[in-house]
Amino acid sequence: MTKVFIYFLVPLCISSVYYFSFLWNFTYLSILSVCLITCVFVLTLCGHLSLSSPHQTSTFLLDNIEKEARQLETALRDDQNNWVYVTKKPHLPVIFGRTVDSQLQLIIDYFIRDFVTQWLKELSHKPEPVIDKFKEHIWTAVQNLYDRLLKVDAEKLIANDVVTKITQHFERIRIARSCALELNQPPVFALAPHLMSSEMELHYLRQISEFLVMFLMPRCYSLSPVSYLIREILVCKILQPAINLVTDPDYINQKIVQYLEAQKEVDAMHVRTHEYAKTFEDYIRLINNCNNVDTLKRLRYDIVTQIMQATTLQNVKRAKGIDIDVIEKGGNHNISRQQVSDARKLKRYIDQLTIAKDECEEALRRLGWDGAFPAVESDSKALPLHKVISSVTGRKYLSMFLETLCSQGLVGFWAAVDELRHSPRSNWHQLGAEIFYTYIRSPSAEVKVDKETRKRMEGFLLGDKGPEVFYEVQDIVVDTIQDKYYHSFLLSDQYKALVAELATEEASDPGLCSERSPIDERQGCHEATSEVNALTEHSTYARRKLDQLQERHNNKTQALAALRASLKPESPALAMLAEEVERLAAEQMRLEAHLARTDTWAENLGLWRATVHSAEMVEESRPQFVVVVHALQPEEERGPRPEQRAAGWVLLRSAHDFQELHRKLRPMCSELKNLELPSNSFKFMFGKNDKNSLEKAKMLIQKYLEFVLEDDRLNQSEALYTFLNPSSEYLKQCDLPKKNKFSFSTLFKSTSSDTTNRSSQEKEGPSLSDDDEMSLYLDGNGDSLKHGGTVRGVGPLVEERDSIAEPLYALLSEVFDMRGVFRWLRRTLVTFVQITYGRTINRQIKETISWLFSEQMLHYYSTLVLKSWWPGGVLTHGNNNRNIRDKEHSRTLALQQLSECVVGGVSSLVGAHAAARGAAKLFTTVQHTTHNKQLFYEIFELVLIEVFPELKRYQ
Repeated sequence: MTKVFIYFLVPLCISSVYYFSFLWNFTYLSILSVCLITCVFVLTLCGHLSLSSPHQTSTFLLDNIEKEARQLETALRDDQNNWVYVTKKPHLPVIFGRTVDSQLQLIIDYFIRDFVTQWLKELSHKPEPVIDKFKEHIWTAVQNLYDRLLKVDAEKLIANDVVTKITQHFERIRIARSCALELNQPPVFALAPHLMSSEMELHYLRQISEFLVMFLMPRCYSLSPVSYLIREILVCKILQPAINLVTDPDYINQKIVQYLEAQKEVDAMHVRTHEYAKTFEDYIRLINNCNNVDTLKRLRYDIVTQIMQATTLQNVKRAKGIDIDVIEKGGNHNISRQQVSDARKLKRYIDQLTIAKDECEEALRRLGWDGAFPAVESDSKALPLHKVISSVTGRKYLSMFLETLCSQGLVGFWAAVDELRHSPRSNWHQLGAEIFYTYIRSPSAEVKVDKETRKRMEGFLLGDKGPEVFYEVQDIVVDTIQDKYYHSFLLSDQYKALVAELATEEASDPGLCSERSPIDERQGCHEATSEVNALTEHSTYARRKLDQLQERHNNKTQALAALRASLKPESPALAMLAEEVERLAAEQMRLEAHLARTDTWAENLGLWRATVHSAEMVEESRPQFVVVVHALQPEEERGPRPEQRAAGWVLLRSAHDFQELHRKLRPMCSELKNLELPSNSFKFMFGKNDKNSLEKAKMLIQKYLEFVLEDDRLNQSEALYTFLNPSSEYLKQCDLPKKNKFSFSTLFKSTSSDTTNRSSQEKEGPSLSDDDEMSLYLDGNGDSLKHGGTVRGVGPLVEERDSIAEPLYALLSEVFDMRGVFRWLRRTLVTFVQITYGRTINRQIKETISWLFSEQMLHYYSTLVLKSWWPGGVLTHGNNNRNIRDKEHSRTLALQQLSECVVGGVSSLVGAHAAARGAAKLFTTVQHTTHNKQLFYEIFELVLIEVFPELKRYQ
């Protein structure tokens, strides 16, 4: 192309300019004009710039650009921090129960916030969708883990495998120490290979994390980049810190001290001590000899405080009817001597305190004190509990006071039951379910009920009983508040605030009645009841039975609807209750049909006719007669009325049934003796081909029925009605027969008599009782009965009373050094458990294991994790700030309290000396981090193999 331009176009242009001169002139003029214009523009621009002020255009543009960039960056940052994810978050399914699930979700939220969100915000502009999806996947992993745990035999794992591992751990430590003493060398303890160094431990944990991600998380997390990231988070942020924490001796010592001190505080709450003046004369002498104004003022303050407390306690006793003034006048004879003695001592104590206060004030005046003494308010003006708790304002301040003692649930329970008391009947089961799952079954419930009361509550939830049990527990709660908390409430700041607010309300509205609760002002829903005019005794009984069935059916239906909102859809309790509702509905339909036939019989009384349609032979040559029962229409109503349906039905009766009818009707009519019926021995004359005999029997029965139905005395008899009614026999009786038929309600009936009978035997069945099983179902733990343990009716019929406890005996023998008295220990432990808990040791171990995995304990475990890792909602960074002195103090205190606890608990079983020695051995064993890790990893591997059977091939 270049060659063409050079050799062709250039000569052509030169030739054109040469031969056509005007083209050259035009080109020359054009170039000259462009140059002149350019020169003029450049000169003009230079002149303007030289004559103008210093130019600032570029600086202004840069400032605007920087300002806009800063605004854009700020907007992006605010949008990233405050952007709300408007897409509806997925609803996470219920796994363990609402209380435990809420704790687990809180742990997951904290984990994502502290370990995931920090670096995810740097990579994503809006990380909320990713976080929500990741949380959903973690919850799916929890669901998968829960499904696998359901298949684990908890009794075998805990009572056998784990206990055996712990026993072997103690044995290895004992053998290592014995060998060290013999060889006069330091003890050598064999460790697992992954505990030789921290790098090997991390490698071991990485392998476990990969297995967990592969088995629990969705398959997308098994890809290399994501799997490595999740693995490192699990190992470095969760597993290794958690294992180091729980195996740290200082952490174990702290938890021992915290737990035992908490138990002491709980026990101290139930111990009430009242101080009485024993050296009153010395106390008065001390006051009179005191010459210090400050000391006397402090003494007077203490005396006034004790007077208020004692007077409040006296008012509480008066509210219970223990008034010493009334007792001395002989007005009450239902008080025990001990109560009378306590009341007299309390009155004497108040009198002594009053004298001491007067003496103290007199001593202050002698020393020149001219200050005013505030009069002690009369406690007779103290508001009684029923007035405080029945008003909204009173409940508010009482709840605020109880919240400081972690007992605010008592007021909430009272208010909820009061709402149940004044609510329509249709809302009973919904409110009852809310009360039960909020205040009774809650892991942190303050309302404690015994097993029998809980069974009655469960019976109400299932529609078998009324709500009276809730009212009884409400009265118990009121007594608990009155006895344990109310006198302290009267001395609290909350009570003073309550009195002040009530005074303000009365001043602003004198007509306001604070004694009345808004709940009391609710109008109850009056249910209209319709009377049923009974036609016969059968109809009366059937209608009464129908009313009972309808009430039970309504209660069961409401209970089913309430439990569906509280339990998981796959709960066996819901399935069993649904079956019971269907059974009641079917029985109700049968009763309604029976009542319809009874009404029809009464309407057409005297018009009924029966026709023997056919006779058939059944087994053992017994004839059966098909009888058609129908009603004749009166003559005045006969005619073509197609809309009217004929009344009648078909039934099947045997020759024996006719003989029974004849026996009942014979005393009513002497003419029946002349009628012939097939006798009971008539069936032996029948053969398969003897049609003549069948026809003869048919004719005899037809003649008999015609005579009976045409007679005005017989056709109105009860026996004839019962015979010609095809309803079930128990519907036609006035009293229900006792049946052994299984009923859903029997699941909650006491089996104490059976237990008593079995307690004298040496064997017991392997399965839980029906009421305990249903309690597990209502607690959400009943699924384990289907997956783990012995299935009802399967396996050996009997088992040893202590077969499950065999590994436990070995552990106790090892800890308390009682290997030579194994049989004695075994018998003693069996007797000890039988006397202490009223059941065999096998049953006690089963119930203990069930309790360890109950929702209450799962809630406790999750709460412990939150308090250990996120105290106050903030991630903790370990206890590295504790010095050696603090650790040694915790160690000494833990040893002391553990020894006291163990000696007090098992000294009656193994002896005080052996108990103290075992406590010391147990405490010394957990003071070595390496030993703790060895035991932890052994149990951890054991649990992993049970939960993930796929790992067995790697053993």
